[in-house]
Order: sequence, then structure tokens, then C-alpha cells
Amino acid sequence: QADLVFLMTDVDGVYTANPRTDPDATRIDFVRDFDELRRRCKLGDGKDSNWGTGGMSAKISAAALATSLGVRTVILNADFVARIPEYVAAECEEKLTGKFKPERFTLGTTFEKSSEPPRERKRWIRSLQRRGTLTVDAGAAHAVAERSTLFAAGVVKVEGNFTAYEAVAVVDPSGTELAHGLCSFSSGEGRK
Repeated sequence: QADLVFLMTDVDGVYTANPRTDPDATRIDFVRDFDELRRRCKLGDGKDSNWGTGGMSAKISAAALATSLGVRTVILNADFVARIPEYVAAECEEKLTGKFKPERFTLGTTFEKSSEPPRERKRWIRSLQRRGTLTVDAGAAHAVAERSTLFAAGVVKVEGNFTAYEAVAVVDPSGTELAHGLCSFSSGEGRK
């Protein structure tokens, strides 16, 4: 398992808006909470996003996956590739001392790793490409948050095309991702 992932880009990290078109855009140095990041940057489904459906959105999605698996992730301007050893040294120091110093990560945007990475099976499920999305009602969203079973009755919308036992995302009525897992029914069955 990796300790650090670097995602290289042509800007200096994640900004509150596109820095090429918005002079008020500010760089975000450190991310611990993806919900807060989405609020600050209007990261949506690509339709109402400042970033669209590729580029930075794809990098942030990759960072979300990596950090959920316990891997600190840095979105960094490729012009600073020679400074990657500084990040590696800071990561090694943390492993030796047990103390994380975010001020050591001064370039780009650093995404903090999950303090509770999943076990092997959940790690495997998280690594699967999601084939669809299940939007659930408020009651089902609560059940998912409590780690209860999600029943088909709570699903209000099915997006994508997938067969039974393929990976899907589960989102609440506002579109916030709650979970991802293997769906026991196909998208066709879910739309009935």
C-alpha cells in the first residue's frame, strides 16, 4: 500500500474557483473534509461545478478514493516535481515520530488520509469502478448512515447501467455520496 499519492497538474493545487477565470479564486492548502471542500468550491456533478466533469474534478475524485483508503494525497503543480522528496521526508518523519505537521506540506493541496481505512474487502469494493448511482430517500439515507441494510424500497432513482453485484454509489436526495457498495439487483430491475 502506498503512503503518498501525487496527482500532478498545471495549476498550484485546488482553488475555490477556476484561477484562470476568477481573480478571487484562492488556493486551498489542506483538506480534511470533502463535504466542506464541495461547499467551498461548488464541486458538484459537473453541471453546476466550477470545474466541469474532468480535469480537477477527476483529480479530487481520485484524492477522495485514495484518502478513504488511508493514503495521503497531494495535488501538485508539475513544475514542483523536484520537491516531492520534501513530502516523502515529512511522511517518513510522521511515521517515526507519530506527529503530523501540515506546515511541512506547503505546495499544492494536501488531502489528509482517513484515520480509519477500511479492511481488505471494503478496500477492494472502494477500488471498483462505480457503474451507477442509487439515490435514496431520507429514511434510507439515515439507515445507510447507521450502517443498516439498504432495501430497494428506499431507492428513488437509479442512474447508469449495471448488472447485479456491480459497484454503485449511494447518494442522498441532495446528491451527497453516502456509501458505495455492490448492488444486489441490476439497473433494469431497479427502475421497475
